[in-house]
Amino acid sequence: MKRLLSVFLGATILLACSDGPVEPPLEQGVFGTVEFWSGDFMPVTDPDAPSGSVEPVERTLYVFAGAAFDDVVVDPQRGSGFYLDVHTRLIDSARSHADGSYRIALPAGAYSVFVREFDRYYASTSNGTHIGGVRVDSGEAVEHVVKITYKATF
Repeated sequence: MKRLLSVFLGATILLACSDGPVEPPLEQGVFGTVEFWSGDFMPVTDPDAPSGSVEPVERTLYVFAGAAFDDVVVDPQRGSGFYLDVHTRLIDSARSHADGSYRIALPAGAYSVFVREFDRYYASTSNGTHIGGVRVDSGEAVEHVVKITYKATF
């Protein structure tokens, strides 16, 4: 009985100290972090000069079939990076965690990853083919960092 109690207490302590359930590895899809960039990222000669910050954030991510610039409606009020609509198929969505991390299982294909800011779709990057572009090959998990940069100066 004493041994059973020791095992039970040990297991309880281990579970209490863990960060929660461990997710199985992502076999195929996209994973990464969502980062909010703000402030000045201009090159400086004074190392003590104020600079910008990069913080992990929680956001809902929207994965669309690869969207080129002809497939989106740019928000004329907010400008570059903000889109009123995306005219390709919505494949999946997921929410990033407080540490900015996310993971989405996807079939092989070409995708565009957006977040929502000010009730608009937002993506600050392009891979030359698609806005917020990422390609997933069969059996591959691809890292994709989503950078929200509209409050940053470069």
